[in-house]
Amino acid sequence: MGPLGGPRHRTRRASPVARRLTSVRRLLAAAGVIVVAAGLVLVFVRGGPDGILPRAYVPRAYGAQGRPLAPNLFSPGACTSFAPTAADRHQIVFLDAGHGGPDPGGIGTTASGQTIHEADQALKVELDAMTLLRVAGFTVVVSRTGAGSVARLGPRDVANGLLTAQGVHDDVAARDQCANIARASVLVGIYFDAGPTPQNAGSVTGYDAARPFAGQNLKLAQLVQADVLTQLNAHR
Repeated sequence: MGPLGGPRHRTRRASPVARRLTSVRRLLAAAGVIVVAAGLVLVFVRGGPDGILPRAYVPRAYGAQGRPLAPNLFSPGACTSFAPTAADRHQIVFLDAGHGGPDPGGIGTTASGQTIHEADQALKVELDAMTLLRVAGFTVVVSRTGAGSVARLGPRDVANGLLTAQGVHDDVAARDQCANIARASVLVGIYFDAGPTPQNAGSVTGYDAARPFAGQNLKLAQLVQADVLTQLNAHR
């Protein structure tokens, strides 16, 4: 993924039921994070001074075993639903930890020389944000709960230990399929962008304008973007 466009902001858009999901964007921002929304809401954020999550970050335990949705369609540990741990709002949020399995995503090196993979960082944020949202009364469906892929990969999907073009397509499509099966109101993807210097770090929020609910997408994207930037700028 290419470098981000500066520490201030760039807005592109968000998802349905935005008015009732104000706490979603606040909790996502509170997770620390790089949050990207795929399809409906997209947010890319730098997590810390090295481009990773702050040292103090510890993923919260995500509680009892979730409920796999259509396990015959997905890899073990993928497409899993977790019930709210507080009063049920009867709203479903889908969180997608980008990459996974043979696809590590972006590979970076911190100032201390530590090699980090985007897929690992995205998973930590997904599970932490999931816990926060469950406490707030949301049902949360996550694309993956471990390091593996989302799709059940076949021979055409992997070559020399890496995803083929077909494999990339199948794994991305599996995330959309999971969100549809879950009947989620909001889809949020979590990714880390890459840049050569701290000056290239920041937040990018995207949304899908080609939808009948594009106005709600934009509203949620603006809310997420504003709160993520507030959290980032507080640690500058």
